[in-house]
Amino acid sequence: MPFTKLTRYLDLLPEVYGIPICELSVCKGYEKVYRHSVGNLPYGEKTLYRMFSMTKLVTVTGIMRLVEQGKIDLDDPVYKYLPSYKNLMVKNGGIVVRAQNTMTIRHLLSMRSGLSYNKTTPSVAKAIETPHITTREFADALAGDPLLFEPGTNWFYSFSHDVLAAVAEVVSDLPYDEYLKKEIFSPLRMEDITFFPTDEQKMRIAPIYEFVNDDYSVKAYEPEAPMSDVYIGGGSGLYTSNDEYMKLPCALANGGLAENGYRVLRPETIELIKTNHMQPTEQREFSRGKSGYGYGLGVRTLVDPADAVGQAPVGEFGWDGMAASYSLVDTENNISVVWTTHVVYCRPAYREIHPHIRNLVYDALGIKG
Repeated sequence: MPFTKLTRYLDLLPEVYGIPICELSVCKGYEKVYRHSVGNLPYGEKTLYRMFSMTKLVTVTGIMRLVEQGKIDLDDPVYKYLPSYKNLMVKNGGIVVRAQNTMTIRHLLSMRSGLSYNKTTPSVAKAIETPHITTREFADALAGDPLLFEPGTNWFYSFSHDVLAAVAEVVSDLPYDEYLKKEIFSPLRMEDITFFPTDEQKMRIAPIYEFVNDDYSVKAYEPEAPMSDVYIGGGSGLYTSNDEYMKLPCALANGGLAENGYRVLRPETIELIKTNHMQPTEQREFSRGKSGYGYGLGVRTLVDPADAVGQAPVGEFGWDGMAASYSLVDTENNISVVWTTHVVYCRPAYREIHPHIRNLVYDALGIKG
């Protein structure tokens, strides 16, 4: 069988890396050609995972739908939608000065905004003390602290996509989760996906583990609580199953068209998403953890297959999450891959497991670089 090597590899993950559970789905076109699970999944294929930054692929899709509809432009200033971003400050050589560059929607999507993931800065730390802080309130708080650099001049992983969620709320006049439900979840029939799990869904969430680097084992992990009981983050926060999440990458891999005929994005929009926005020096640094990849609009994107040492084509894209889950979208070969697990701080997942899964999928499908 063509997937024998892949199955053997997945079955070794508990022994080699201490990963207790995982699931892998592979689609070619709209056909699910492979599905395998490892470990004792508490609710089988209905097991739910906290997706962490895998949420970002959903947010990119949601924002690019607004671009397609002409409701926002990639080069619109963020302050057009969030006035708090009008007069930003920036750190410059040890002092804080007025930012010269205007932060744009493109900067947020490509992580070139100058924002960070720091919750201890004065404005943010004060804001998150608010018991019921909203998406918009948190985005406004981020604007109150100095940027790390002038927008557009560097790459830094940050709360940028949380700000995009606030932009989507302003433009759509809907809470962010309702906007996603209207534009993506309901049309794609993604029913078992949420920012706010019900009691029944909470019972199906897999335990989260923490990777122990010293001996490649795991221990129980208590995740940080959500920002608030009403906060809806564009960069993190979704809960869903492997099969439900797969519905979006599968549609994207088929030129943005879902099997049921719903067009989630146009092919030319997906081309924009997977266009590398990194400068050569930034890409060299980024590739230390993701060999051969640059960063497009919210996704890693393959720019050098030889450096990646695999068969995936230029433009293969996707993203991963804090608990090591991983997605892959290949529009050239109409391949989508979703690997879900629940192990935080598992550095070998990004450097070793993800690329190895990618290569074994391409081997199994008989696709050569």
